[in-house]
Amino acid sequence: MSNKNIPGSIKKSPGKTGSPNPGEPERPLARIASGGELSRVMLALKSAMAGASPVPTMIFDEIDTGVGGHTATILGRKLRALGLWNSSPNDYGKDWPRVSAAIRQRDGFLCQHCGVAETDGAHHVHHVIPLRKFASQEEGNRPENLVTLCSRCHRLAEQNVQIQSGISTLGYLLANLAPFFVMCDRKDLDFFAEDRSPLAGNDPAVLIYDNIAGGIGLSRKLFDLHHKIIAAALDLVSKCPCEMGCPSCVGPVAENGEGAKTLVTAMLKELNGSGGEDCGYREGG
Repeated sequence: MSNKNIPGSIKKSPGKTGSPNPGEPERPLARIASGGELSRVMLALKSAMAGASPVPTMIFDEIDTGVGGHTATILGRKLRALGLWNSSPNDYGKDWPRVSAAIRQRDGFLCQHCGVAETDGAHHVHHVIPLRKFASQEEGNRPENLVTLCSRCHRLAEQNVQIQSGISTLGYLLANLAPFFVMCDRKDLDFFAEDRSPLAGNDPAVLIYDNIAGGIGLSRKLFDLHHKIIAAALDLVSKCPCEMGCPSCVGPVAENGEGAKTLVTAMLKELNGSGGEDCGYREGG
């Protein structure tokens, strides 16, 4: 690909040319490139500029359409280099055996949740804040972020992370579906989700609220229609052909975690079965 002009954008720069296939002459990208191909060109440019121009969020439309084999492997490496790939298994670092042994010794080889001592096998060392939230292994593996747990308590702790992911995913789904029922724009509504909310007696809560200053009554309408919205959400998730989640239902798997769709489906079935009795409305919300 050649650069005859410094581009403001690929589509508007007639001097940017490229050859999408070997043996073909270079032609203006604005005329021959599809949306997916332009996104891949942008990914290449962003990869080269990542160190000098960090951007927290990047959207590459159709970047993975029709990609497979060796190309998919290269694409994955590019996304990982940009810090945009979050589905790989955690790499705790080559020093992890020493670090985890030191934490177990610090905690007296006792589970810090239930107090059971190590017997046949070593206890697990759990990251209080998930490792992938940190910029480096050294940060994530600091002693204050590590705790000794038995296998049972470790499993429960990991399930809590999944539950939080499921609650957030439920909020994503309902907030994107609700505008169709109250006839408003998506930005007119917003949501807040947490697994232990003081507004619900420290139980899980998803709050969908009127995002317009002063309010225009959308919260009231949402409450009046919440039975239909929950039923529609369950129908949408149940009929979506994806396995673990996608932007059309509960959001991308990389953001919401494996298993989020299963958790959301279970929560929606529970809410739908109870007729939404646990849903509440508060004035001013």
